[in-house]
Amino acid sequence: MSRSKPRIIPEHARGSVNPTWLIIIIAVLGAIGGLLVGLHGQPDRIDIESLTRYPEPRKLKALSLDSADGPVTEDAFRDQWDLLFFGFTHCPDVCPNTMALLRQTVHQFESNPPRVWLISVDPERDTPEILQSYVEYFHPEFRSATGSPDAIADLASQLNVAYFIEPHEDGDTSYTVDHSSAVLVVSPDAELFALASAPLDPLVLAADLRQLRDSF
Repeated sequence: MSRSKPRIIPEHARGSVNPTWLIIIIAVLGAIGGLLVGLHGQPDRIDIESLTRYPEPRKLKALSLDSADGPVTEDAFRDQWDLLFFGFTHCPDVCPNTMALLRQTVHQFESNPPRVWLISVDPERDTPEILQSYVEYFHPEFRSATGSPDAIADLASQLNVAYFIEPHEDGDTSYTVDHSSAVLVVSPDAELFALASAPLDPLVLAADLRQLRDSF
């Protein structure tokens, strides 16, 4: 029996998909996500280079995730700027590259750098302990969280993040996961405030985040 079914965010977009089309699917979903954001206010460019800001920040709704330090709710994203990236520890390239670039980004801050979170969309393989060990390899202050498939889907849906888990049999740990590569910027009010799209330039991103913080 299959352990899990393909999961695409938004949740209603489910089904069997030819793996050769996964990249196209993620790109199309990203475009659809942009259109959905338009219902709440289309992101607007401001006088910064690498970030797209939402003219109407979107407050995080109630969420319930797990971490090596205990439960994570929406209150965990208050009182400081947070950078959220959705991925998984078995990711061969995009995730480690992004985490390394985010490490370089926080190193540009002499004080009060943004917090970096890796939200795993692969709870079957990523326990909270495995996930935290993974992020600490990149930086001892990096944080992580995962949760039930429904909890992850809920947060991803709030943030217009798309991901796809390849169908696989029980015990098969070689399945692949495709996911959006954007980094989400959450304000100290626990609101989705801006996003940074690949490719990331740590120097430019850090300068933009400082400007965003100083004007908040």
